[in-house]
Amino acid sequence: MDKTAIILIVILTLPWTGVLIYILTKKSRAYKYYRKLQEKYELRTEHSGKQSPIFSGVYRTRQLKIENSVNGNKKLCTKLTVGCKNPANFEFTLVKRNKSNSSVYSKGSFLLEDNEFDDKFIIHTNDLERVKRLFDFNTRFKLQQVNDLGFKGEIMLRGGSFTYIEPGLVNSDMAVMKLELVLHELCDLADVMKYN
Repeated sequence: MDKTAIILIVILTLPWTGVLIYILTKKSRAYKYYRKLQEKYELRTEHSGKQSPIFSGVYRTRQLKIENSVNGNKKLCTKLTVGCKNPANFEFTLVKRNKSNSSVYSKGSFLLEDNEFDDKFIIHTNDLERVKRLFDFNTRFKLQQVNDLGFKGEIMLRGGSFTYIEPGLVNSDMAVMKLELVLHELCDLADVMKYN
C-alpha cells in the first residue's frame, strides 16, 4: 500500500472511531452527573454499576429514587420517583404536547383552561377537579420552566408515588438542573397532596 491509501483509510475511519468511542463512553460520562446528585441530596447507592446506577434516600421527608431504566422502545431513560400519600388513589399523567403525540394522547385528556399551559401539555386523570386544585398557578408556572429547559418526558402519579421519566441519561449540567427542578416540584406536589 502506498502512503496515499493509508492516509485515506485513516481519514475515513478516524471519525467513525470517534463516534464509536463517544457511544461506548456515554453511560460512564453520565455517571458523574448521577454522582453529583447523589452527593448533593445525600442519597445512598442501591446499585453502583456505571451502566445503571440507582440512588435512593429521603429528601424533604419524601422517599426519593433516581435511576436509569429502559422504556418501551428499549431506549435508556432517567427515572425519578418521589413518594407521597394518596389515599384516594388519584392518578394523572402529564406529557408534553407535540405533533406526533397530540392525536394519541389528546383522546380522553383534560384542559386546565390555561391556554399557555394547555398548548404545551396534555393531562389524563381520573379526577379532573383534583387536578385543577393540584395544578395551581405556581405549579403550572414551574412546569412551564421545566418545559423551557427541554422537557420531553412524562410526569405521573400512580399509587403512592410521583414518577418522572425522561428519555436519555442525565449527561449535562442542564439535564441536572431540569431533574432538580422536577424533583422540587414533585416534592411540592406531594406536600399539596396532604391537603387535597
